[in-house]
Amino acid sequence: MPSFKDMPEEDRRVLAKYLASLKVEDWYLEEVKKKEREMLYGE
Repeated sequence: MPSFKDMPEEDRRVLAKYLASLKVEDWYLEEVKKKEREMLYGE
């Protein structure tokens, strides 16, 4: 993960606000878990 310590404080706040606003739907997380199981166990 990149380091943002050299980024200006205001830019870090804007980035944090944007990342916090992103939403991941439950169905997407379930699909990711399903694909991981398929890859690990060949199900």
